[in-house]
Amino acid sequence: MIAVIQRQQGILDHDICFKEFEGSQIHRIHGFAAKFPPQLPRYFIQALTKPGDTILDPMMGSGTVLVEAMLCERKSIGIDIDPLAILLSKVKTSLCDGCTIIRSAKQIASRASVALMEKGSISGKIDLDEYLTKYDMNTRKFFSYWFPPNVIAELSLLVDGINQSKEECVRDALKVALSSIIVTKSAGVSLARDITHSRPHKVPNKNVKPAISQFEKAAQKIARILEEERKKTEGLFYFSPLILEGDARALPVKNGSIRLIITSPPYAAAIDYMRAHKFSLLWLGYRMQYLSWLRSRYIGLESRGSTLETESETANNALERLAICDLAKAQAIAKYFNEMRLVIREMYSVLQTGGYAVLVVGPSTARGVKVLTHKALVEIGAEEGFSLVGIKERKIDRDWRQLPLSNNSNKEGIEARIHEEYVMVLGKR
Repeated sequence: MIAVIQRQQGILDHDICFKEFEGSQIHRIHGFAAKFPPQLPRYFIQALTKPGDTILDPMMGSGTVLVEAMLCERKSIGIDIDPLAILLSKVKTSLCDGCTIIRSAKQIASRASVALMEKGSISGKIDLDEYLTKYDMNTRKFFSYWFPPNVIAELSLLVDGINQSKEECVRDALKVALSSIIVTKSAGVSLARDITHSRPHKVPNKNVKPAISQFEKAAQKIARILEEERKKTEGLFYFSPLILEGDARALPVKNGSIRLIITSPPYAAAIDYMRAHKFSLLWLGYRMQYLSWLRSRYIGLESRGSTLETESETANNALERLAICDLAKAQAIAKYFNEMRLVIREMYSVLQTGGYAVLVVGPSTARGVKVLTHKALVEIGAEEGFSLVGIKERKIDRDWRQLPLSNNSNKEGIEARIHEEYVMVLGKR
């Protein structure tokens, strides 16, 4: 039985589609699949909390909730398992000095250009072994497949320069600049397209721009935007977010310490973040073996569980139909819901009595069977003690949400899942 509590001041009577982007350009410094518009968390932060309250995003992604909480003078905690999510969130909320970033980027780009000339790599044949000595064989093969030789040389030299930066916030900003020219939809320095949509495919004849000049431009852009953010915070009593590497199934947060949770859980079997993020994480020093292990811990990927039973009647009915035509898919989605049960249990524990959890998630369609993910999560939430405040549908802006779908979609397969999503508000009484 789902308990329904009175709406908090008509919280879901407001239009939450937010078709036009209204927010800081800080949210655009790096591509990231499935991030929601900044107006969405800002609306709930202002409606359900007061200055000084603590807000949590247990699956923070690119840090949108943290930025908006900081600008609204709220404390915030962000947790994620993804290294790129952690790096990006740190940079977006660090307000690092832009002039220092620009100066460092110019020095690194200049030294890299000189090194290329000294090594004869601009006009002559490139010896990739000379540039890839610090990478293991699997990583070398990956780079050689996805990046042109001249870009490999340039990126290697840029990484060396970035790692020599002494100031952590500058070093992190430069890492984001480097990553931003790799993890893009189409204009990046690799031979891939659609990396930000987590669907990279190789385009051998792609026109790839020089990495050094692209890096310097990206660093200048980030520096300019961070300076704009610094001006916005003048006069604000803002709190720097606490950003932690962690698993939403076991939150490193004190019970009863959070006033509001806002998060967008992963779509069931829809988005493989590591498939995209490893393009830059490998350059930033992470090993292929570690990233593969880390990927196995992500919620929502198509790894099979051992049961079809969940705590949701809605999910169980859909899984029963799906298992007839695809048992493996049904087991994978069942695993997703059982892992989300652990997440919801943790969210309930860390919330204060009288606090709220706002979840944004869309339905899934597998083998023609529609899984009402939002309804299933509400039922699981009820089993864990939550009461339902309300649910509201919102249409997805494909350009902002950066989901893997096309304008000319026939809404089949993966694209059948992600044209709308639901905002659920749960309360802890």
